[in-house]
Amino acid sequence: SAHLAPAEVVRRLDRALSGTRGAAVAVAQVDARASVLRFTGVGNIGARLCEGGTWRHLVSRPGIVGTHRPTT
Repeated sequence: SAHLAPAEVVRRLDRALSGTRGAAVAVAQVDARASVLRFTGVGNIGARLCEGGTWRHLVSRPGIVGTHRPTT
């Protein structure tokens, strides 16, 4: 849901993927009006943000959603 924080989306995916091989997951939430980006990533996954012509890496935590429970 667009109204859930990225960390909550990952927690729900962790429960939904329990008993599977799991997945690497990244979830971003953009609030354009407030110029805010919220990001949560778990596993071997990367993301970058371009802000004012400068690229910034968004850091993910090690783990597998659904198998090795992430702490978010």
